[in-house]
Amino acid sequence: MTSILLDCDDSYTLNIYDYLMQCGFEVDVINHREVSLEKMEEFDSIILSPGPNSPNQVPILFDILTTYADYKPILGICLGHQAIGMHYGHALVRSKQPMHGISVKISKAISPIFHRIDMENLMVMRYNSLAVEDKENSELEVIARDEIGEIMAFKHKMHNIYSFQFHPESVGTPQGLKLIENWKKQLITNN
Repeated sequence: MTSILLDCDDSYTLNIYDYLMQCGFEVDVINHREVSLEKMEEFDSIILSPGPNSPNQVPILFDILTTYADYKPILGICLGHQAIGMHYGHALVRSKQPMHGISVKISKAISPIFHRIDMENLMVMRYNSLAVEDKENSELEVIARDEIGEIMAFKHKMHNIYSFQFHPESVGTPQGLKLIENWKKQLITNN
């Protein structure tokens, strides 16, 4: 399975690349300033990386979602998660508590992407000061929240789109590799 990992200038991008490779993906990493929508067509799936800015400062994220969300599997991480939320009409606001290098417990998680994850002890690493708000009648299903109720993961109700506000590739998310493995299983199951 070929994937493009869109690098949004984040230091964790190569950790994501490593996890994807460990899970058997063939991955190209391309910086968001150097990619074209036409280039994305070559890949089976798309990963939208974390980054230091707001999604509004990386407009290609929204172009990618507009062009490919209906038929290509997409995984968004942190900034990518926020872009997915915004694309589907969720507001982006300041997080209730800025989280930079802080592990939090996931208090609610429902989805096959959490299969064989120890939910009693699911700690995840957050690096964000922005968060996606809830939205009534959203096309996105909230599949995980932290203990203060902020959205930690989405799944699109009809398309193969998942996202994490937290960083599965961080050492502060000990079960992160399993989450990426589970995402790959969802790709195989749903394609």
